[in-house]
Amino acid sequence: IRTSVEQQITPRQNLRTTHFPVSRYELPDFVDQPQFDLVFYYVQNRFWGRMKESEELDFSSPSHVQFELQRENGFTGDYEFRWLSLTDISQRLPQIADIDLTSQIPLVLLNDDSEDFSNQPPRNLNGRSGYPDTDLSSRYTDVVFSLDTEQDIPADAEIHVLGDFNNWSVQSDSEMRYRSDMDRWQGSALMKTGNYHYKYILLKDNRIDDLYFDSRFSFNRQEYHAMVYLRDQSRQVYRLLQINHLFSDSY
Repeated sequence: IRTSVEQQITPRQNLRTTHFPVSRYELPDFVDQPQFDLVFYYVQNRFWGRMKESEELDFSSPSHVQFELQRENGFTGDYEFRWLSLTDISQRLPQIADIDLTSQIPLVLLNDDSEDFSNQPPRNLNGRSGYPDTDLSSRYTDVVFSLDTEQDIPADAEIHVLGDFNNWSVQSDSEMRYRSDMDRWQGSALMKTGNYHYKYILLKDNRIDDLYFDSRFSFNRQEYHAMVYLRDQSRQVYRLLQINHLFSDSY
């Protein structure tokens, strides 16, 4: 598979950037009827549950297939992530405001995150995946996140902090609480030392709005996987034939 990513600004979506992966797949000899036997998918940032099937297919060439997403089904190209470097538990790290090493599990208080991400740390150039330390002697930490919001938060809504450290899942432990004495939202997560991505989301009426706090001026690369599956009629399964992994900068 060879893939590129087209980009466009969408006025109807508050000038957000939209990405459209476009791929070309060289057909193997054992695929006799590609238009019936093959299925094509894209995944952004390893969110496998949000896999999108390609419905724009071109089988006009006998040697390859062109596939892409429909124009109304693109990916958010300026999807925002924060980057947390927790390789060394010390106040030398710029993201750490305070630290308590007296408890069995060190308590790490991060500097405030602002809603517009104006204090965005250097982006991770290696992709979106988290990298916990593999050393068995590495320590676990209780990390406290603080968010300074500019928008009014609906009374019946919740703010959650999600990341590589909790498998990007919404759960009771990920919910943040409003601290009136600090005028901040705070939440915590137990994680091993390492490097992680995270972001803040709004939960309202059981619907996740993961763009609510995004700045629309992302400094993050988006990660994509293009995949080709074969409908294996004999085994009644889909077989993964090929996968293409790439990054796309969104500026």
